[in-house]
Amino acid sequence: MKKFNKITIIGTGLIGGSLGLVIKKKKLARQVFGIAKHERTIEEAIKLGAIDKGSLKLKDVRESELIIICTPVGEVVQTLQKIIPFLRAGSLITDVGSTKKKITQEIERILPREIHFVGGHPLAGSEKRGVRAARRDLFANSLTFLIKSKKTDIAALKKVKQLWEEVGSRVKIISAAQHDKIVAEISHLPHIAAVSLVNCVSEKYLKYAAKGWKDSTRIALSDALLRRDICIDNKEEISRVLKGFIEHLIIMRDLIQKGDSQGITKEFKKARQKKLKKERIVIAIDGPAGAGKSVVSQKLAAKLGFYYLDTGAMYRAITLKAIKEGIDLRDKARLIKMCQETEIDFRFKKAKKPVLLLDGKDVEKEIRKEEITNKVFYLAKLPEIRKRMVILQRKISEGKDIVAEGRDIGSVVFPQAKKFYLDASIEERTKRRYKQLLTQSGALQGEELSLEKIEQNIKIRDKKDSERKVAPLKRVKDAIYIDTTEMSIQEVVKRILECLTTN
Repeated sequence: MKKFNKITIIGTGLIGGSLGLVIKKKKLARQVFGIAKHERTIEEAIKLGAIDKGSLKLKDVRESELIIICTPVGEVVQTLQKIIPFLRAGSLITDVGSTKKKITQEIERILPREIHFVGGHPLAGSEKRGVRAARRDLFANSLTFLIKSKKTDIAALKKVKQLWEEVGSRVKIISAAQHDKIVAEISHLPHIAAVSLVNCVSEKYLKYAAKGWKDSTRIALSDALLRRDICIDNKEEISRVLKGFIEHLIIMRDLIQKGDSQGITKEFKKARQKKLKKERIVIAIDGPAGAGKSVVSQKLAAKLGFYYLDTGAMYRAITLKAIKEGIDLRDKARLIKMCQETEIDFRFKKAKKPVLLLDGKDVEKEIRKEEITNKVFYLAKLPEIRKRMVILQRKISEGKDIVAEGRDIGSVVFPQAKKFYLDASIEERTKRRYKQLLTQSGALQGEELSLEKIEQNIKIRDKKDSERKVAPLKRVKDAIYIDTTEMSIQEVVKRILECLTTN
């Protein structure tokens, strides 16, 4: 992507500030300029590194190649109208508003032909407000809608698409009408439902509210004026989905009043199955070598009908390539260069163990050799290589329900994953590794096998894994701990399924 000379962000709050942070980090512009209503906001944005310079005056958009309007939806059109006199031919404008039909129609009516507008809406955010809440990773692995109309300039659309992809977002190009229908159901309705839920609960009972209630109503903390503008701008679509929502509430009320246990159960099950079917779920499983991660992950994926992702195999693959190419495993620069030029993918079959492809070649058997096990830490400890693996892991798992095993899978790659940490005694882990090596066809060619040697290798690996600076072996705070020493594979899988149901 070609670097912009000057990007101006109008509205340096949560979204605008987060965009500034990631644009600066990735060096997508020579200058990131911010415009806000208050001097204190500009000072904070500069101090936090979200912008290089700032102003309170809209006329300072001059010389900007790209202008990103991050104001509330009710101010987008009037803001754009005010900056038109200061824009040069070829200037590109986009926004982040969560309604699109009305905004797009009004802007296309007033915009000069030599200036281009591409409507945008990142589905990322928080109930928190202001530049202090801004984060560089806010858009990582998120989805952004871009609007294409009959008047959209294709080159401009391509540039905005590239920008959002560079900051870590996936992009979906749709019409303004499609957009407003979709977000009315998946964004606007949930906010209204959360607000209504808070407002209908007696204030004297709020002190008893626990985590479930707080999770369900968190978005009721959103900015009231922002939500007001959204409701007005998208009133037709919101009214449509509210009608359906009210009808469903009436159905539930009638079932409860009748004491219809079968009908009530059916509604709850239907909702659960619908959510599980449509919502991408990531289950992360970590733990030391021999704790049962691989076989449990595979069995669990098969049971749930999910894809299985062995992230450790990816590090094994690049270790194999380094050895084959004769690279000194202490040569950091060569290892990083090799990794950046390497393609890793999986040939997936749902609920079955995938086949790892290294530069398009099946290397499943080769990567399981003990030599690879003993040398993989040389590459796994390098931050640059782990960063490359994270990118590949997110790309490989995109759009899939997965059970993933490996370091930092829950803390870094998929922080919202449901996390489990499996452990077992050193004696039990040694026995399991011994049996695993015996059953791996070709894995032991010319290699001496003994319980003592395996236990020694596991202890060495544990020490290296737990002491390394990057992604050390440790149980993350929200992971469920399971000691598998005296448990069968089936018992561990059953325990995880029980935890998934109750948590």
